Amino acid sequence: MGINESSGDDTARQRLPEYTVRRSARARKVRLRVDMDGSVTVVVPHRARITGYDEFVQRHADWVTKQQERFAKLRSQARPVCADGKSAIPYRGKAVPLAIQPSADGRISLRYDGDAFILHQPESATEEHRRSIFRTWFRQVARAVFEERVLTLNATTRYSWQRIRIGEQKTKWGSCSSRGTLSFNWRLLMAPPAVLDYVVIHELAHLKEPNHSPAFWTLVEDQCPDHKAYRKWLNKNGMLLAL
Repeated sequence: MGINESSGDDTARQRLPEYTVRRSARARKVRLRVDMDGSVTVVVPHRARITGYDEFVQRHADWVTKQQERFAKLRSQARPVCADGKSAIPYRGKAVPLAIQPSADGRISLRYDGDAFILHQPESATEEHRRSIFRTWFRQVARAVFEERVLTLNATTRYSWQRIRIGEQKTKWGSCSSRGTLSFNWRLLMAPPAVLDYVVIHELAHLKEPNHSPAFWTLVEDQCPDHKAYRKWLNKNGMLLAL
């Protein structure tokens, strides 16, 4: 969630929120960003100064507080998804039942049968063991899914990209480097497929338009007319896509 330097009204003076400054090659002007963990970043163009933004942040302190409170509420709603056999795991936009069964060989293993997740575990398995194997499974599946979606969605545009990287970025769902590396957050595998496709289309468009100019959004809209709805979905539900 971000706000540009040119927008917003002056607010009453209050405690200056803590913030960091980050240069961005894509930024055209200074903007303020509040991420899902509540951290505040002033994003500035590549050649801009990196100090002296206290007044700008102070001017939008009320907005920052409201965003932090909204994200804190979302974080409080995020529930443990692997705590017991009654849990449901978000996968491809659906709540998939989780069945926990004893392990015959003392190892922990996971499979998806199309209707449910089946987790075999020893008695000594902990919550973190369960979360760890789910993260590993999601990462492995995410690579295959994103590779297929990039190839499919790029079939008509034919942008040139170098490689795909799967990660667990703290604040981003995807990114595109100047060298053509497409990076995606494996947690998108929990979102509806159309939302995941929007992120892929978004990053593919950056291969031609490296910033968020009108030309960039035209490229996105040509392939994804409902992109605004999917961005809104991520802003509202992204915090709940977690293990």
